[in-house]
Amino acid sequence: MKDNELIAEFMGKYCSKSIRPQPKPYEYHEETNLYKIYWNWLMDVVDKIEDMGCEIVITNGECTISGSNDYYEETISKSRRDATYKAVVEFINEYNRTNDER
Repeated sequence: MKDNELIAEFMGKYCSKSIRPQPKPYEYHEETNLYKIYWNWLMDVVDKIEDMGCEIVITNGECTISGSNDYYEETISKSRRDATYKAVVEFINEYNRTNDER
C-alpha cells in the first residue's frame, strides 16, 4: 500500500481518481501525494495521533512520536514536513500491525 493511501485509510478518507486543481479538504487523490505536499493535511493526521494519547514533537528536520504501549518513533530528514510525514507513516504501520494482531 502506498504511504499516502495508508494515511488516507487511517484518516477514514476515500479515494478518487480525478484530480482537481484545488483539492477539497479531506479528499484523497490517488495520483498525488497530498499528505506529503500539504502541511495542513499532514497536521490533521498529527492531531488525530495526538488525540489517541501520543505526544508528537516536531523540530527542525526531526519528528518524534511517543505514546502508550512504549511506542517511540524518531525520524530525521531535511525538512520538518518530510520528517513528520515519515514518522506518521511509521506510526500508522505500527498501529495497523498492532491492531491486526488483536
